[in-house]
Parts: sequence; structure tokens; C-alpha cells
Amino acid sequence: MKKVFKIIAVNLLALCGLLLAAELFAAGIVVRKELLTEHYVMQLCSDEKVPDITITKYSKEYVKRVIDRHFVSKFNKYYELKDFRTPAVGKSYNGDKDIVLAGCSYAYGTGIEQEETFGEELARNLHDYKIYNAALEGGSPRETLYLLRNYKKCAEQGIFPQNAANTKFFIYTFIGDQGRRLFFDIFRISPVFKSYKDNNGIERLAYTEKRSIFDKSYIKFFFGYNYSPKLNDKLIKATTLYFSEMKRDVEKAFPNAKFILFVYDDENYDYDWSILEKEGITVLKLEKMSDIPIGSDEKYLYKSHPNGLAWQIVVPILIKNLNM
Repeated sequence: MKKVFKIIAVNLLALCGLLLAAELFAAGIVVRKELLTEHYVMQLCSDEKVPDITITKYSKEYVKRVIDRHFVSKFNKYYELKDFRTPAVGKSYNGDKDIVLAGCSYAYGTGIEQEETFGEELARNLHDYKIYNAALEGGSPRETLYLLRNYKKCAEQGIFPQNAANTKFFIYTFIGDQGRRLFFDIFRISPVFKSYKDNNGIERLAYTEKRSIFDKSYIKFFFGYNYSPKLNDKLIKATTLYFSEMKRDVEKAFPNAKFILFVYDDENYDYDWSILEKEGITVLKLEKMSDIPIGSDEKYLYKSHPNGLAWQIVVPILIKNLNM
């Protein structure tokens, strides 16, 4: 009997050793990738040359910031106020018409000045509106759903309008890379939602603060960075569920707002958007509204993100299609 226990103990120790080695290997890869991401974002946000990453105090600060993201104490802190753009105000705004934008770095405006962003261009074209930009760099429907579920707090913080009744449009900007962010934390720690069925048998999403050991591991982050989602049943289901929930939450938080899903770029994400249209969601695809190669022509890009010129073209098209 002692021999059996000894064998089991040795095997368990060996397994723990393998897992620890895998975790350390994954940590090394993830930290390196996140350092490069931090460096890339700094390059995006600066016209000056950003020093290369070297073993200096400068890069040690990078390392500390990157590793801090994965401490347990950080897991329920999904955003800071400095993460959001300042609202854009039309020159004739009198307080009764608002628009809320949401999404990722495209809607946020990574790498461009405030004056060049999606929100500012809307305000220049819609003089009597105030545009709130709730988009987050590296964001996904998970962040937006979390913000909507905490509408009152977000309104107090100025992320959302305080008078919800004045909001006329809630526009979510989607890009194909958000698909993998539904399952993995890629560029930021994202809120976790679990599916369940309500009393009517309808599948819904509920926020949970619980995360498994695997969720908090570098191994999962490693898989996330290297995951290229294929459009399988799981991804179709997740995409449909998140946007269906988002529509419900928008209608609850902003009773007079129309929810718009603006598909800026869904390359390599061959989802059938008519699924959501059948659920009453207005889906606008940029490639169907314009023949201009805005998503691929370097003239309209700043390091792979839309630049000010891109939004100057996109916004009038969007306004026309929405009859704003």
C-alpha cells in the first residue's frame, strides 16, 4: 500500500513540476508579447521615436506594469477613467441629444489626436449632439456589457450621459479580432460572463467575479495570444449571445436609443450578420456602404488603425445610412 501511495505522490509531484514549468514558459512568452504590445501602443500614441525595449529602468517599469495585470488583486478592476476619451460636443448642442459610442481601439482612436477621432468627427457633422465615447483600447463586447450593467456608476463618472432619455443612438463598432476576445483576455483583463437560461428558457449572460485557477494562469493568456478563432458553433453562439444581450441592456439603460452594430472590418470573421438582424438589431457593414478601401489603403490608416481621414469619409456615410 505504501508503494502505491509513493508512486501516486511521485506522479503528482512530477505533474506539478510539469505544470509549473509550463506556467513559467507561458509567463515568459506572455510577458514578452505584452511588453511588445506596450511598446507598440506607445509608438502609436507618439510621433516621436520611442526607445527600444532594453534591460533598463524604462523597460523594468514595463515589466512591472505587465506582470501587475495578472495579480489576483487586479482581476476585478476593468477600467480607469483615464482609459476613456473626452466627450465630443457639437457647436449647437443644447443638452437634449446624445450619442454613445462603444467598441475597441478603432472607436477609441488609438494613435490619433482627440480632434481626429470617431466621436469628434460625429460632433463636427451633427452640431446638436454630444458624443460620449465608451470605447476601450483592446476592448470587446465583454467590456461594453459590463459598462451597461453598471450604467448608473458610469453615468456618475461621465462615461455615459446622466440623462439616459436624451440618448438617441448607441453605436458599437466591431472588428474581427474581437472574436477571440470573447474567450480570452488578450490586451486587457476583461469581465467574465457565464451563460444561463432564464425562467422563459432564453439563454442569457450573467457577470461573475469568480475565475478558475486556469483563468488566472499565464497558460491561458498564452493560448489567447496564439488563438485564431475559427467560425465554429461556439463562436457563432457567443457572438449572437453577446450582441443580443447588449441590445437588451441598451434598451434598458437608454429607453429612447437605437442600438447600432457597426461592422467596420470583419475580415477572417465570416459571421452571418443576418442572424442578429432577425433579432431586430440594425447591422451596418462598412464594406457594403462604401467602395473605398478604407480598411486596407494605407492612406486611411495610422499603424493599422483608422486615422482622421478615414473617419472623415466614414462618418458622413454612417449619418446618411442612419438618417440622423
